[in-house]
Amino acid sequence: MRTDDRSIVPDSTTVAAVVLAAGLSTRMGQFKPLLPLGGAPMVARGVESIQSVGGIGPVVVVTGHQSERVRSALADLDVRFAYNEAYEQGEMLSSVQAGVRALPTDAGAFVLALGDQPVVKPSTIRLLADTWRRTGALIVAPTYEGRRGHPIVFSSRCIPELLALHSNQTLKALLDRDPNEIAQVPVDDPAVRVDIDTPQDYECVLRVWQRRSQRREAMEAIMDHPDQGKPDSTRSGLSRRGFLKGAGVSAASTVLLDGTLAGIAEAQAKAGEPRVTGPGAVALTLRLHRKAPRVEAEPRATLAQVLRDELDLTGTKVVCDRGACSACTVFLDGTPVCSCMTLAIDVGRRQVKTIEGLADGEELHPVQAAFIEHDALQCGFCTPGMLMSCAGLLERNSNPTFGDVRNAVRGNLCRCGTYPKVFDATLAAAKAMAHKKGA
Repeated sequence: MRTDDRSIVPDSTTVAAVVLAAGLSTRMGQFKPLLPLGGAPMVARGVESIQSVGGIGPVVVVTGHQSERVRSALADLDVRFAYNEAYEQGEMLSSVQAGVRALPTDAGAFVLALGDQPVVKPSTIRLLADTWRRTGALIVAPTYEGRRGHPIVFSSRCIPELLALHSNQTLKALLDRDPNEIAQVPVDDPAVRVDIDTPQDYECVLRVWQRRSQRREAMEAIMDHPDQGKPDSTRSGLSRRGFLKGAGVSAASTVLLDGTLAGIAEAQAKAGEPRVTGPGAVALTLRLHRKAPRVEAEPRATLAQVLRDELDLTGTKVVCDRGACSACTVFLDGTPVCSCMTLAIDVGRRQVKTIEGLADGEELHPVQAAFIEHDALQCGFCTPGMLMSCAGLLERNSNPTFGDVRNAVRGNLCRCGTYPKVFDATLAAAKAMAHKKGA
């Protein structure tokens, strides 16, 4: 386990591994790590592939969703576990950071592998680890047909910077750095570009696994008959014709399975390219209050419209519908925004929080409680947006001044004129939060 100072052994050639298996698999609709693949869970196949390389270990598996089931599925493998408490937020970074914290201090580098990439060739993993040992590069990444994939080897020199990344950042902050610090290794393995996002992807990977198993069995049959040069009467059963046929089947199988994976990789690459959407409704998945509701909305629909009309979250008010009054304020990744001026399709993977998600269950947010205590509302139509702006201020500044509060709500229009009580309530909430934190 790494110590608080994240000390590193710079001369170590030890390569560990982190396998990510914590996510919710919302796009797939089924929990991917436990999908069966050749009689074992997918995540187990990925771990076995890494461990078959030799010279890589320990393997840390990061769990979250269905953690106990994952642990049980890997009980027979020599792995360590790390738990990502923030797995419901759906960000890969938090899982990576949880895994890194569980690495041994003598690891000079670690292989970062996705739990839904079980058919990456062991030879590819070996090549990446050997490249790091030979070059000492900060990052070693595989490329297939010019596109970067996984798994990726990170030097332990990356760890302090990786752990310092904020929740609204991604690994791209490390990967999009000076190209001279990244060793990109071309590989003849389309699996590095393939992850399993849909049932169709899963069916293709199943076929690849079956073909690979058939190829392995054919080669084992060939190796079990070393008497190829003997006369027919003394052979143990496999003729020269049979040998060539078996070798041919193996080669053809390799071409077929690589072709299948290449097709998936190409399709997923195209899916990541800019594309025209609309004008009809398109499927959207919002990350809202630790859930991931799916909706159908036209590309022109604003976030406010989708929240109110599709998800029935009517606490978000639409008054001006032009970003002039802030009654529709919500959080995107913790930042207050006008939802009437934000297209729902542009939200992407950012976390959305509305007034309905401000309280912690039955316990009101301190700002909500202070608004009630100080009677900081009249007609109430501006109140949801006002609350969100004030709560956003206290997230950024735990000890605001009167001027800070006034500045935070400068865009919130209250026709009833409750501003003095809003200021008092927000300052009181700040004191209550400080007292609770110090208690």
